[in-house]
Amino acid sequence: MILLYIIVSIVVLIVAIIGLMWIYSKFVPKDDTNIQVEKRTPLVLEKITEKEALLSTEFVIENPTREETIIMDVFARPYLPQEQFDRVIVSAHIERISERRNDSYFEASVLQEHSNWPLIMTLKFTSRYDESITKALADMVDMDVALYFDGILRKYVHTRKTFTTFTREEIKKAVGGAKNE
Repeated sequence: MILLYIIVSIVVLIVAIIGLMWIYSKFVPKDDTNIQVEKRTPLVLEKITEKEALLSTEFVIENPTREETIIMDVFARPYLPQEQFDRVIVSAHIERISERRNDSYFEASVLQEHSNWPLIMTLKFTSRYDESITKALADMVDMDVALYFDGILRKYVHTRKTFTTFTREEIKKAVGGAKNE
């Protein structure tokens, strides 16, 4: 009889522990916020001069969860080492389409649950040597860009990173439709 009480007590304890773990899992923040780079638009030429070209692409940052999250910062880092291609210098910045800025600053805001923001990334290509930007980009290589964002969900702080690749063909096609200034 005592053995039966011990077995029942162990089963009740296991069920109670599983129940507490399930309840705890419902209260733990789950932030699945992500940048939808696979749905980005093709590169578009915004401006071109003899030495510089500004190209942009649009995509969204999405919060599919049932809780709002604070997006503290979103930024891009182009990966184009001079050992791979030294004829241009590339810089990038990301901003909300509804709040374009000229100071490369991303203002922290709350991203509501089950919503998204359209973002725009601007890539600035500057010719490094004494040649036009169109000539320099004619031999451009494929280029990866890392996109980072910092978010806060309750007290859970995180940084996420994703990549997108701009092919040489996409860059050349965008620059080919340029109006010189």
